[in-house]
Amino acid sequence: LQFHNFHAAFKRFVMKAE
Repeated sequence: LQFHNFHAAFKRFVMKAE
């Protein structure tokens, strides 16, 4: 579950960065 949360946060971060 933690991994999924991290993955979602990472994807969100990348989207925000771009």
